[in-house]
Amino acid sequence: MDLSVGADGENSGDGAIWSLLGSSSGVTTKGAVSFGASAVGISTTGYPYVGNVMAD
Repeated sequence: MDLSVGADGENSGDGAIWSLLGSSSGVTTKGAVSFGASAVGISTTGYPYVGNVMAD
C-alpha cells in the first residue's frame, strides 16, 4: 500500500504533497517523490493550498 500526504500550509501556503511507496515490509522512502504547486503548473499567486483536501 502506498501513502500520500498533503501539507496545505507548507511553503507559505503554497502547499506540498509527498508520495511514499509501499513494499512487502511496509511504507518506504525509497522512490519517494514530493512536489509543490509550481512543480505541477499551479500558480503560487495567493495561497493555492496544494494538498488541502489530503490534509483534512
